[in-house]
Order: sequence, then structure tokens, then C-alpha cells
Amino acid sequence: MVIHKKDGSVFKLNGPNEIMFTQEVWNSFKTHNLSNLSNCKMESNIPHVILGKKKIVEEKKIIEPIKEVVVEEIIVEETVVEEVKIVEDKKKTNEFDNFKKTIMHCALAKKVEVKDDLYGETVLKVKFIDKFTFESIVMNKNDFVLIFWTKLDNLTIGSVLYPQDDSKRWWEVREIEDVPGGHKITCCITRNTPAF
Repeated sequence: MVIHKKDGSVFKLNGPNEIMFTQEVWNSFKTHNLSNLSNCKMESNIPHVILGKKKIVEEKKIIEPIKEVVVEEIIVEETVVEEVKIVEDKKKTNEFDNFKKTIMHCALAKKVEVKDDLYGETVLKVKFIDKFTFESIVMNKNDFVLIFWTKLDNLTIGSVLYPQDDSKRWWEVREIEDVPGGHKITCCITRNTPAF
């Protein structure tokens, strides 16, 4: 089946290049400015050409008379230096070094009571006072709850956390429980998304 153009002519995808019909054969070309090609010399692996012949010039070396060298004896007194032993402190290991640690970015929250002068009502508002990062060990994580362990003492309820992992979620601290060696923190999803 033949495909036609709008004007009715046959549509061709590929065909021979029309310029190739008038191409001349390479046996009739002429060279210009190549008369010094026989004098060219290639140097090392660099593909540049040096035109012309190199003239080899021998330099005459003048030999200077040998001067007498006086050698003086220098006596060096040896002093014995006592070796000082450097004792390196090995890092103290604890039972939590073998667990995978997750970096948490934290916006520390402080609850502030705000009193409305007009109506006399007091409302608790959350104010973010500090930003920092710390290490934690994630104990449990699902779509709604994040539970982790940390040695950090200054976390407060209402603080917003952003773990440096694949979850890409902000979490709000809801519960802080003291456990041996640190604190167990329970978090839930939050709508507060401060920049760290």
C-alpha cells in the first residue's frame, strides 16, 4: 500500500542522497603546500609535525681544572633521648553501638500560655525555641506512629522531628518514657512542618 502526500505525490521515508549522484572520484585531486613533507619528523607520541631539517650543533665543553677540597672533621656528640610512650584511649563501647542509628532533626517546642485581655481566656500555644540534630535508634515505625530510643534529655512534648530516612514525614512528640540508659519517645504524624 502506497502512502500519498496531500498533493498526491508518493511519500518516501528514505531514499538515496541526490548529492551522491554528482560526486567526483578521488583519483583526480591535487595537493598544495606539501613539498616539505619529506623533511618532516614526528617527535614522541605527540601528533605535531616539525617542518624543515634540524641542524645538529655540537657544543664544545670546556673542562675546568679540579679544585682541591678541604675536608674538616666534625665531631658530633650523641645524646640519648628517652622514648615517651603514648597511650591511646580506646573508645568506650556500650551496648547500643551495634544498633542502626538514625539522624533526627528537631525543632524543640515550648508551650506558652497566652491570655486574651478582651475575653480573659488563656490558651496554650506552641513556640519553637531551638533547632538541632541528634542520633536515635528507631524501635518501631509504621504509617501513624514512630517509636525511638535516645539518650537526649531535653526533648519536650510537642517538639517536631524529621528523621533523615526514606519516610519523608514530620513527627510530633506525644509521649516521653524513661527507660534504662535513655528515653523512649512516642511520636505521631503532625501538620507542623518547620524548616530545618
